[in-house]
Amino acid sequence: MNVLDQQFLPWDRSEPQCILLELRVAGRLEADRVREAVRTAIAHHPMARARLASSSLYRGPRWEIVDRVEEIPLEVIDGVPDDALRDARSNLVSRPIDLRSSPPFALMLAHRAGGDSLSLSFSHAVADGVSIARLMRSIACAYGGLNDVIKGPDPLTAHDLSFYPGRSRASAYARQVLRLSRRRASRALPEIAKLAADSVDPSVSPAGFRGFQFFHLDRDETSAATAQRQPPATINDLLIASLALAVRRWNDARGLAPHPITVQMAINLRERDWSTDVVANLAKDVTVVVSNEAQRSLADAQLAIAEQTGLIKRRRALGDLDLPGPLNVLPQSLRYAAVTRLQTRPNRTNTIGLSNLGAIDIIANLGNDAGRVTELWFGPPGIASFGTLSGVLRLGGEMFFALHYRTAQFARTAVEEFTNLWREVLLEGA
Repeated sequence: MNVLDQQFLPWDRSEPQCILLELRVAGRLEADRVREAVRTAIAHHPMARARLASSSLYRGPRWEIVDRVEEIPLEVIDGVPDDALRDARSNLVSRPIDLRSSPPFALMLAHRAGGDSLSLSFSHAVADGVSIARLMRSIACAYGGLNDVIKGPDPLTAHDLSFYPGRSRASAYARQVLRLSRRRASRALPEIAKLAADSVDPSVSPAGFRGFQFFHLDRDETSAATAQRQPPATINDLLIASLALAVRRWNDARGLAPHPITVQMAINLRERDWSTDVVANLAKDVTVVVSNEAQRSLADAQLAIAEQTGLIKRRRALGDLDLPGPLNVLPQSLRYAAVTRLQTRPNRTNTIGLSNLGAIDIIANLGNDAGRVTELWFGPPGIASFGTLSGVLRLGGEMFFALHYRTAQFARTAVEEFTNLWREVLLEGA
């Protein structure tokens, strides 16, 4: 396991840490062809065939890569209305994945009026959001009978994190000390804004129930939204800024005093020429802060965020991917215990989270009865102590948004209101 796997594994044991990617086509997907396409796809991605191996005092948790997966875990549902599909999707992602067997994911094929959908729930202990999009691309290529060109280094070499430039044990200790000192300093920050709850009575919904709220911007709306960008801010900075301002408007309407808003975001650690390839955990979570002053307008928020993300990118956020030097001499099992103590825990101070996969390269048409790809949705995993996270991607000039929430945070009507508010900020600015 790399350090990021070791970080997510204990969280997964307390609550399933599953990433959602859902593809929809204009026509019909055949279950047997989906199974064969998945089998073909995972042959190219070793970590998609990973399972937990036995551990010991000297060998902590590690992955075993099986040569062939015996059974593809595919659930098929037929003719369900949208509300029932929402619940089925939530149940899929809420179910734990048994990492002692391979593969570390589950699938659901929904036959729907207007076009079928294929949902993929993948354990975050094994891979990140970029990985899930890459695996779905391989599945789509296999289903459509197209060649799947995979770039990048050997996947297991990349998974080991050993290819990153400048990662020396000599400098790791200094970086770790710096990270821990910053964490201590962060405790002195003023109170962080909490996203105001607008939820149902817990007695009318299952404990810990999760949900996804989808919305999308068409081509014209996407162009209007991206026109709000204020250089040197990126589209990702714009998305974070718009989400922060939606939180501010939401909280203002409910009488909460303003505080700095913190947004968790994911940094892709892959190299530029293979930034969308390699299935593994190769993304690091960081936090950006939107001060009360920066919340005055969308332009102010973008510029404040751009200053922070620019610094993060220059430093590449690699400082805490190593343990302090002396700990590396410990047996692997004890190093794993040290990682779970030293690595960042689910951040209870973050207001909300956003993970942006950017523009997704997936085949436009799966052929035969399936037809063209019409929708693609990405939902980051939900952590009980964290709260609400959002996933964003671009496909064919359109933007697709998924908000992963809990009923303790939002009732269904409330989450629709919040996403409508976010849409307004994106399209109209502030």
